[in-house]
Amino acid sequence: MAGPLLVVDAPSLLYRAFYALPKSITDGDGNPVNALLGSINIVLREIELHKPRAVVMCFGIDAAEYRVELFSDYHADRPPMPDELSPQWEKAPALYEALGWYVAQSDDHEADDLLGGRHRGGGAHRRRTSGTADRHVRSTTGVTT
Repeated sequence: MAGPLLVVDAPSLLYRAFYALPKSITDGDGNPVNALLGSINIVLREIELHKPRAVVMCFGIDAAEYRVELFSDYHADRPPMPDELSPQWEKAPALYEALGWYVAQSDDHEADDLLGGRHRGGGAHRRRTSGTADRHVRSTTGVTT
């Protein structure tokens, strides 16, 4: 039987890795790469554990319009992205694609919407393993961390 589809909430993973690893982890030019290194290491660990048939890294907008319409204060208290994370964020999709991972992006939905859709889709015969640090996604989809 083919391995599961590994679907990852990339923004959640990048933030988690950014705060977990020191900013002293840099590239040859002295730019922080802690979020990139940490996120790749986590996905590689999951690949080793689950032997997926493919990896999908999900990216989306920060606050989907439909969520803001439902709750006007949605993400209102969220601080801006740290300066050291922003350039890593911009490089992440190309880096993930270079590793052979599929990058799913949306201008209308958040990454966890894409993750949830791929987690639920594909029929009962298709195995999926999803990863996120987002507690509300884990509670509604049965997604693992």
